Amino acid sequence: MRIEAGLDAATSVFTWRFTSIDPDTGELPTTPDGGFLPPNVDPPEGQGSVVFTVDPLPGLPTGAEIRNQASIVFDLNNPIATGERLNTIDFEDPTSAVTAATAAPCSQAIRVTWSGSDAGSGIASYDVFVSTDGGPFTLWRQATAATSATYVGEWGRSYAFASIARDHAGNVEDGAPAPEASALVADCGPFDLAVTRIVAPKVVTLTARKPVVRKRIKVEIQNRSAATQTIPSLEALRKLADLDLRALASSCPDPTPILLAGKPQKKRPITLKSKKKLTVVYDVLFGCAVDPAKSRARDPGHETSSSTRSSTSARSAARMPSRSTTSARARSRRRRSWSRTRTARSRTRAAARRRRTGPSEIRCAWTSPTSGRSSRARHGLTYVAGGASSGGCTSRRPWIRSRRRSSARSRSATASSRPRPSRAWRSAGSSPSG
Repeated sequence: MRIEAGLDAATSVFTWRFTSIDPDTGELPTTPDGGFLPPNVDPPEGQGSVVFTVDPLPGLPTGAEIRNQASIVFDLNNPIATGERLNTIDFEDPTSAVTAATAAPCSQAIRVTWSGSDAGSGIASYDVFVSTDGGPFTLWRQATAATSATYVGEWGRSYAFASIARDHAGNVEDGAPAPEASALVADCGPFDLAVTRIVAPKVVTLTARKPVVRKRIKVEIQNRSAATQTIPSLEALRKLADLDLRALASSCPDPTPILLAGKPQKKRPITLKSKKKLTVVYDVLFGCAVDPAKSRARDPGHETSSSTRSSTSARSAARMPSRSTTSARARSRRRRSWSRTRTARSRTRAAARRRRTGPSEIRCAWTSPTSGRSSRARHGLTYVAGGASSGGCTSRRPWIRSRRRSSARSRSATASSRPRPSRAWRSAGSSPSG
């Protein structure tokens, strides 16, 4: 294939000529399928293109148009005109500004809006910057096409905003970010946050197989004020509840708590209403034994855990109990357990005694020799008059019948009508001899 290209400066026409050559003869191919560009049956097998780059003439104003159109001729066929392409000159930089930054009452949210203009190709995107308490500007929104967003600040701090625009031609607004709108996040307090509880392991045991142990520490805070507080991000939560761990031995470094970002940490933003509590979860790595000796009941006093302290904006603090206090509590629990066991055993023995000697219903019957009337009595005794009466006793518990005695009421009732009865200990239906 032979390629010829040239530019006509007078007419500004660029021409390309592609000629197929038969490699065997060096002449034009004689068959329709011998060309370098086959029929476009399955696109893009029959498509071709050329690319060129030109510089605009100097001094063209913004808005000047450069148009381009081509025509394609296959052999001796009629020209095929392509679509026209338009390029517009844009030498001017865009301009933009933050139009408003409004903080809602008793809220940490700041509504920020911005806008811009460009005389040429138009604005493509914005970069929005923020400054805290008069400090340096940092990038907040990058290459955004939006014109508003909400910034979440911190109580008692002021914020300034600025924007830089970029147009479709690549021109960038000139100049460094400068304050264009500002807002103050006023504290609607007073807020009263306090640490109410710390859940931490009492003892951390390190072994040769596990020289480093990960433990979880939970800090519970409570909003004791009448206002509701919003915790927007993990960084705000980290500043709100600061956990400080100190090793009790100078040879060990202080453990570093890691604030969990995912579960079981509550999802942000967090709304903490009045009197409500929030649990902040940390992971702590322990890799240094404070005291190699292990505290026991016979050898107490070894400190095997670090003291824990947590604070909030209210400067509340708490400490974890020492090992000696833990040992005393363990001994107290053992004494209470031993006392409960001893009481249970005593109650069991008393119940057994009641079963052996407790009340049982024993019914006795006899027949008087004088009147011939039958009588009944309880309490396990048989009454006999002069050895001539017959009768006996039955009991639900015959093994304790011999230990029963008649009541004073039964004795007084029989003494008035009969001679003093004798006691018989035989089973029912037997008759005593005297």
